[in-house]
Amino acid sequence: MFTLAHLSDIHLSPMPRARRRDLLGKRVLGYVNWHRGRKLVHRRDILDVLTRDLVERAPDHIAVTGDLVNLALEAEFTPAQAWLESVGPPREVTVVPGNHDAYVRATRHRFAEAFGEYIRGDEAGGNGAFPFVRRRGPLTLIGLSSA
Repeated sequence: MFTLAHLSDIHLSPMPRARRRDLLGKRVLGYVNWHRGRKLVHRRDILDVLTRDLVERAPDHIAVTGDLVNLALEAEFTPAQAWLESVGPPREVTVVPGNHDAYVRATRHRFAEAFGEYIRGDEAGGNGAFPFVRRRGPLTLIGLSSA
């Protein structure tokens, strides 16, 4: 039997301190939404317990589908990358972005920079472009991005 684990809508927290200029446009709504309640739902302490349990169970592969970050602020990507590395190496984990990972045009490139090895297909020379294909055991994972 092949075991695929799936995580989605991680929204790593806490959100870093944002400068006013970083909150122009739709980020300001996301920031307000975070502080008015989402921070109570997306708690890092709970994510850490779930992550440890998942790693201990040693599934054959893990799929992480989007929203690793909240507002795609520069300061959010390094902690998200460290968390993803704690989940597993790129060969054992496949990632696709969510809308929060590409929240604004200015940092849209950061997802591919931070998580590049996790979004590469199996084909030689895969450049992290979408769509990509990964074959794991009896499964074929097709990475698509609507972000």
